Amino acid sequence: MKEKYSNYYRMLLSVETFLAGKTEVTGTIPAFGRAITRLNNKIAEIQEADKNRGDKATGKSGSKNETEEKLIATVLKAASALKTYAAEKELSDLAKSVDISKWDLIKLRDLDLVSKAGFIKKTAHEKITELEEYGLIASDLTKIEELAANFSSVIGEMGSIRGGKITETKNLGVLIDESKAILENQIDGFAETLKENHLDFYNQYKAVRDVLNYGASHTKPDEDGTTPPPDTTPPPAV
Repeated sequence: MKEKYSNYYRMLLSVETFLAGKTEVTGTIPAFGRAITRLNNKIAEIQEADKNRGDKATGKSGSKNETEEKLIATVLKAASALKTYAAEKELSDLAKSVDISKWDLIKLRDLDLVSKAGFIKKTAHEKITELEEYGLIASDLTKIEELAANFSSVIGEMGSIRGGKITETKNLGVLIDESKAILENQIDGFAETLKENHLDFYNQYKAVRDVLNYGASHTKPDEDGTTPPPDTTPPPAV
């Protein structure tokens, strides 16, 4: 599992473990138990999806991850130039079509990332002369094309090693987002409801939940530098 996912995933495991030992409190609200079950099922899906990716077994994960990061960076550079250009020219449709974040690209399936890279390259190519004033030049588009080709080659090799095709499982980023929604929209709310009558439970939950909550980017710890407590539950294979 990539670092950008594993940090948030470790927090999910800690929350799962904590809640499993507090059924005498969570059981006082039946709907809380159902939400916990939904979260646990989503965590199981994350484990299965990570297993099915088979990155470690193929020996290609390092090359794939490195190429993916470089591709995402070049696509974001082109998209940013296009977005700035569109804003100045008041081209709302263009601005909307290139309004993407790094996390948007991270969540895409491998082949969808290649497709998105192709779209951004094609869109930028049509306006490359004008975009030079916005910091984008033709060689940047060539770089997108080359990295997309390399990325396609790597994922093709990985699929071949696994038996001729890439298993279509839910993207880990999507599953993390779905888990995040359950945690923030349901679990956190139930914990807040129990605060008045079960303050110790609430404080313990917040300690587990907040100290390890690395935020929406899932890539770094809180800006206050808080160090996560030890996690004895082993994460999926990296």
